[in-house]
Amino acid sequence: MCTSRCGTQCNVCTYHLAGKCPGCLVQTQPFWGKCPVKGCCEGRGHAHCGLCPDFVCKLAHEFAYDPKEGDNGARLVNCRRWAEEAEHKS
Repeated sequence: MCTSRCGTQCNVCTYHLAGKCPGCLVQTQPFWGKCPVKGCCEGRGHAHCGLCPDFVCKLAHEFAYDPKEGDNGARLVNCRRWAEEAEHKS
């Protein structure tokens, strides 16, 4: 189930669990500032990166492997899984 644009699992995020963030799917801008991944997905009309024909693009890769905030590619795996789930539903 898609919970973010970039593949982050909101249900295990400390900010989401603490009630500080409702998730990027339901807010105009994340609490931490402008998100280029959110902007790209929404601009292209996709629910998340995994649905984009350019996946995995440089932006998604850099975001997932960011030394400070990245998750070593786990969010890309989530996007692939969400895309597969969406394909099976259609």
